[in-house]
Amino acid sequence: MILRKPSVDLVIVADGMGGAPGGDRASRIILAEFAAYWLSQEAPGQATLMSALAAADDAIDRVQHVDPTVAGMGSTLLAAAFWPNGLSWISVGDCLMYLWRAGRLTRLNADHSMAQVLAQMARDGEITQDEALAHPDRNMLLSAMTGRGPRLVDQSEHLFALEPGDCLLFATDGILTLDGGVLAAHLSDDPLSDPQTTADALMAAVRAARRDGQDNTTLILGKFDPAPRNSTALVRASSMAQHVGAILLGLLGLCMILVLLAQTGLWSRLQ
Repeated sequence: MILRKPSVDLVIVADGMGGAPGGDRASRIILAEFAAYWLSQEAPGQATLMSALAAADDAIDRVQHVDPTVAGMGSTLLAAAFWPNGLSWISVGDCLMYLWRAGRLTRLNADHSMAQVLAQMARDGEITQDEALAHPDRNMLLSAMTGRGPRLVDQSEHLFALEPGDCLLFATDGILTLDGGVLAAHLSDDPLSDPQTTADALMAAVRAARRDGQDNTTLILGKFDPAPRNSTALVRASSMAQHVGAILLGLLGLCMILVLLAQTGLWSRLQ
């Protein structure tokens, strides 16, 4: 989802907890409530990210009180705001935000899953790398939006400066089907010169490496460009079990190309 205001663009990604009741509903609530709070603010600032997160989490709590059949529902959240002078973000769970700059892929936000705990254990020699990668609990979330206040919240302390040509990749954890080397290979050429081709190639790679129980995948690509703000254009296409959309955006010198990739039904979830 993308929200536009005169001085800021906001990208939001949410992924319902697959093993919890109402996970799909939870992600829709998180998106709707976060967006509603953000848009209600005449001049949102960095602090608005935390306030919007709290409003979205409160909405999950209210729904569970009204409908006990979805008790335990939850979702991850990643929201990134593009200001004229930089990027700020807030995230809960395991959605990923990568920076592709000068041939290097760097994760910007924290990972609130057991995967990062297991990776540290492997670095410390407590388990092997293979054991960390094969551990049955590696996808277990340490923090999520469940209506009780997330245990862990990652929020940027300062605006992150962007450079011309920077590519930003936002994704749900389904993208982890691909390792960093595969992602880097797809981003080594200009990934946004033909967003549809990049979208198709990334989804094909996810399908080719598909694992048992693979989650839906949402991918957003953004490129910093000091050109003037462009008008919004929308291109939608679908093939097989995919739904692909591309949106060309700009923000006072920021050109964002938004590519949403999903398996069956996810596009409708994000509208």
